[in-house]
Amino acid sequence: MIDKVFTIPSDLSFVDVLADYLISKGKDNGAFSLVDYHIILPTNRSLRALKEAFIRKSEGGALLLPRLMTVNSFHAVFDDLSRDDEDDLNIIPDFTRLFILSKLINGMGKYSESKSLSLASSLLEILDDFIDYNISYQDLETIVPDNYAVHWNEILEFLKIITLNWNDILKEQGFIDKKVFFNKKVLSILKAWQENPFDKPVIMAGLSFVSPITKTLFDEVVKLPNGCAIFHGLDNKISDADFDAISETHPQYSFKKLFIGSDISLKDVKNLVETKEGARLNLLKEALRPPSSVYKWKESDISNEALNNLYRIDCPDIDYEADIISLILRKTLEEEGKRAVVVTPNRNLARIIKSKMLKWDIFLDDSSGYPLTISKIGMFFDLISNYALNQNDHVALLELLKHPFTIAGFDFENSIKNTRKLERKYLRGLIKKLSIDEVIELIKEDDLKAWLNDVKQILSPFLDIFKKERFDFETVLKNHIKVAEKLASTLDTPLNLWRKNEGKVCADLMFKVLESAKMVGEINLKEYQEFIDLILSGETIRPLYGMHPRLDILSPIESRLQKSDVVVIAGLNDDNWVNSNGYNPWINQNMKKTLSLLSEDFEIGVSALDFLNQASNGKVYLTRSLKEGGALKNPSRWLLRLDAVMEIKGLKYNLLDEDFDCYVKSFYEVDEKITINAPKPTLPINFKPSELSLSDLKLLWHDAYAIYAKHGLKLKPLDDIEIEIGAREFGIVVHEVLSKSLNKTYNEILEIGTLALKEYGFDGGYWFQKFENYAKFFYEKVMEEKNLVDRSYCEVKGEAKLNDIKIKARADRIDVLNDKTLRLIDYKTSSKDLKKEALKGYEPQLVLEAMMAREGCFENVPPHNVSKIEYWQVDFENGGKIDDFEAVGRKKEPIDKDALIEDYRDRTIALLEYYKREDAIYLSKRTGEEIYSDYDHLARVEEWMISGDDNNE
Repeated sequence: MIDKVFTIPSDLSFVDVLADYLISKGKDNGAFSLVDYHIILPTNRSLRALKEAFIRKSEGGALLLPRLMTVNSFHAVFDDLSRDDEDDLNIIPDFTRLFILSKLINGMGKYSESKSLSLASSLLEILDDFIDYNISYQDLETIVPDNYAVHWNEILEFLKIITLNWNDILKEQGFIDKKVFFNKKVLSILKAWQENPFDKPVIMAGLSFVSPITKTLFDEVVKLPNGCAIFHGLDNKISDADFDAISETHPQYSFKKLFIGSDISLKDVKNLVETKEGARLNLLKEALRPPSSVYKWKESDISNEALNNLYRIDCPDIDYEADIISLILRKTLEEEGKRAVVVTPNRNLARIIKSKMLKWDIFLDDSSGYPLTISKIGMFFDLISNYALNQNDHVALLELLKHPFTIAGFDFENSIKNTRKLERKYLRGLIKKLSIDEVIELIKEDDLKAWLNDVKQILSPFLDIFKKERFDFETVLKNHIKVAEKLASTLDTPLNLWRKNEGKVCADLMFKVLESAKMVGEINLKEYQEFIDLILSGETIRPLYGMHPRLDILSPIESRLQKSDVVVIAGLNDDNWVNSNGYNPWINQNMKKTLSLLSEDFEIGVSALDFLNQASNGKVYLTRSLKEGGALKNPSRWLLRLDAVMEIKGLKYNLLDEDFDCYVKSFYEVDEKITINAPKPTLPINFKPSELSLSDLKLLWHDAYAIYAKHGLKLKPLDDIEIEIGAREFGIVVHEVLSKSLNKTYNEILEIGTLALKEYGFDGGYWFQKFENYAKFFYEKVMEEKNLVDRSYCEVKGEAKLNDIKIKARADRIDVLNDKTLRLIDYKTSSKDLKKEALKGYEPQLVLEAMMAREGCFENVPPHNVSKIEYWQVDFENGGKIDDFEAVGRKKEPIDKDALIEDYRDRTIALLEYYKREDAIYLSKRTGEEIYSDYDHLARVEEWMISGDDNNE
């Protein structure tokens, strides 16, 4: 088999050398002769790369290209040579195949529909391998040792059933498995070649062992009169001993596996072009030697030239790595005509790099694209099904209404305007969750009501289906698509949903799913949503245009056969670059080896070849992150081997030709420290508030900026969309109930409280027990003091005038005692020591209420001296406790209440006097006390506190 198998060294661009070779053939035999050539390539990306190479080599002239195809499209090109009795069967659509397997798994009675679908997706990978390797029932009996867990034996039994019956199951429905069909077609074509050899040139270009059918194709192509194979990176200079010793993890193993049982041997492989092996390639081949021959490192001839234009960059984290790479790419663009590529299997790193390049308005093409689930249309479908699953969830409704596709025949501007109005006026501050019908009932504006009613009418056919516990998958999917179309339609564009690339990809996916939807049968709503998520996540969107012509981000698979002027091999950590098929619930790695299937070790060897081919020539940067997600990472095994060889030979990486670290730091550093000062706003006289509540006075005391925002700027915080029931609501209930409970029995108090708690949405447990304990304490205390109290006033309003400012208050309870003095009581559900704060001068409310009561400022409450001031606080263990203003300190020194009241009065008047001035500054956190404010984010509190500004005055 002389001159039938060739190799192009790793340090040459495969597609460029191949294009040169074919063009030279065309020049020798006439340009039209290239049309007769049939080139079989591994991937669509490599096919595109070869076309681009032809364009570069033609230098703008006309050129008739050879017939280009991938392995997967080979049978279609030579279809006229094959014919089979099963050609009348239809190739089973992908989703029909998936749904049939899902049904079979679900029939085991152990898994839900959605879990069965996920397991079916994993099983398809195994099934394809079984078909490729012709795994039989007898083969499976050998893969589960007796000491394995029982569930493995159960899985084995199911796999045996599939192995025996899969083709028959499909035949009954008029289908043939696409993998079976492909293999039969290829074998039929090859048989035709054997009977009548194909005399036109056929070249297998850049392929290595992938499956038995690939090996069979290779064996037959090289037997053709004008057939040959051209490999990339096959080392035909490796010794026979080393070639025999290589294991699955070696980069040459996929070639070795291709030669096993073939008439071709390593000595038959010729160089397509004669070239001297580069020093870099020599270094890499040495580093990746089989373990049995690493002793030869000491005697190997490796020069410093091997490290020319080879750089190693270890970054502290993945974000820093992306910054470095973005600078390398940006620098490449400054050199006219230069191309750069980032090769990485780490999709997260790829996304970060893309985002970093946007600061220069550079848009990159990531060959792996992005999943349909995170696209605009994918999220739209998910939001519709999510709302169907949570029809009383206001957040789910608003998420759907705010999506750019939710137009419902209007335009997006009006839709979002209506959504904002609906949210602010009707959906915030609600404790009870409402259906869309109940929301519509709340709305008073006719135009807003009509708009939401239109949305409801569109959603209704879809939502009505879910009134049943189970429903037909095909029916609900059709309705899902119709609802999405109608919601996204505008007056001018009824099919707005399917526009652009994302829409076309999604439309094609939905067509394929509907084609097979009958196979699913009935499912429930939760399973339906999981179905949709699984289906959308399996589809990838790749950009069609608008990407940069000289920069690319490629996965290792997509990078094969291509070269660039600058190559960044990124994310070189072991868990990234060790290509693994990942966990499969049906079969483990040991079982794969027993069945002679491709194992994880084989994938490691394939990754090693990818690394070798990309790192062997040009300007190459090897980058990795020391940490990802906060966890330390191990460097790639190939980096460790390079380190070992270089240490033995006394070599070191060259210094970078640019100080990239300095540039990266410049992205985040500033020339001088910026000190952010606390805001110091003032208010014109006519903007100052003329009345304040006691809670406002407390804010003025602690956080005057909140008064500035609330009364000066007239800013009001929005209520939460869905109020989470907690301590605040419990306090409201306690105040409401106790205001009605002075003359009630204990049981009556409990009844009122239970109804109130339920009305607010409390659902038993902790809060009910807490209220019950406090109610008991309250009732016993009221009964105990019944003869001491003349009459009581609850939730009583009051007004006072201080320094021309109207002060408004609402007292929880004021008792007129038998001695004609007053007692002020404040019900508290927090555990904070408010008495201590009041005595320190930080808690003015109850003391100022006492001042107003003493002066007769409360409705119907006669003016009397104040003898008692008390906080009645909730205490979970004891029900409640009373914190009074009778004594203070360890020595229990008596508190002069009149003096305390007068002190607060004077300080309040002085405070109000200051804020009457036009130059009065409304400081944020003016006392330094930690008090919550709804306006802290406007005052940028966290920023100036970090800067060290101090507002204490």
